[in-house]
Amino acid sequence: MNEHAERTAGGGALFGLLDDPRNLRLRVPANTDTPEEAELNILYLAIKETPKNKSLHLQIKLKSIIRDLTLGLQRNKQTNWLGNKNKNVLKAIVSELRQ
Repeated sequence: MNEHAERTAGGGALFGLLDDPRNLRLRVPANTDTPEEAELNILYLAIKETPKNKSLHLQIKLKSIIRDLTLGLQRNKQTNWLGNKNKNVLKAIVSELRQ
């Protein structure tokens, strides 16, 4: 919570060295519903910033995100992510990773 008693969330992505200009530190808007939504937005921006010809090592905290992007990916695609409130950003992440 910030000084105005609003929820705040944030995250970041480190691209090697601490002074790398691609490093991301982001504050997610207060209207972000869940920590999952915040982490997905950070994840999407980090993937988008990484050159496609470079390896990417992701550390994801939330098991639900790992499940949605691995074991549950085929089912999610087959059902067009039915019932997943984060489907738009998850679909964008999958699209970026496949480029």
